[in-house]
Amino acid sequence: MATLSLLVTGVYGQNEGGGKVSRKARGRVAYVIYTGGGKFFNEPVTIRTGNKNTTLQLSKRSASLPVKIHSDGIMHFVKENPGDEKNPYISYAKATIPKDTRKALIVLSPLKEERNGQLYSAQVISLAKFKNGDWLFINLTPRNIAVKIGEKKLTMKPAENQTYRAVGITKSTNKSVSYAYYHPELEKWKLLSSSTCVIRPTRREICVFSWNPKTKRMDYHGITFAEAQE
Repeated sequence: MATLSLLVTGVYGQNEGGGKVSRKARGRVAYVIYTGGGKFFNEPVTIRTGNKNTTLQLSKRSASLPVKIHSDGIMHFVKENPGDEKNPYISYAKATIPKDTRKALIVLSPLKEERNGQLYSAQVISLAKFKNGDWLFINLTPRNIAVKIGEKKLTMKPAENQTYRAVGITKSTNKSVSYAYYHPELEKWKLLSSSTCVIRPTRREICVFSWNPKTKRMDYHGITFAEAQE
């Protein structure tokens, strides 16, 4: 994977009435990314805000279309519960967006174990703090990870996030990038990848480090959030 500056693919959504979700929804909105893989991307997800449903097709490589945030700030990821008129939907993930956040990024990640009926965590990140040009690194592994972009170094413990701030970058700029992880048995850092990336001031980039418990191997993939989606 030479670079994480990936092309944005099309993703579509519908509301209860069957209309498409606008790429430029007004007011308070949230975008969704999913950090896992597998069958989750095969079917659209349903998000319930207030008493309305929005259906989105998520992409592994790009953020979703914007979903309007209800006045209570709560977004439930739900599935249908046939035969129960009082509770027609079951929530498997819940995001709560603070009142002062106008644009949010919801990071949906699978939990190792069910928590009060929830199967996924839904971390909320304000886009006012995660700006265009920035890179967000998400560590979903049991290893410590080190990232170096140019001369900037970031380290992450397991389940920790770090953000590279693209301060002063006003045009596309090439930077050297390397990822390493700390090997607990060897008690030393091991290089995972080294390449050159492009920092673009019109995009936000997300890099997700994942872990395969069977093979005990680490991997990563990139998600692009282009300014045009806003």
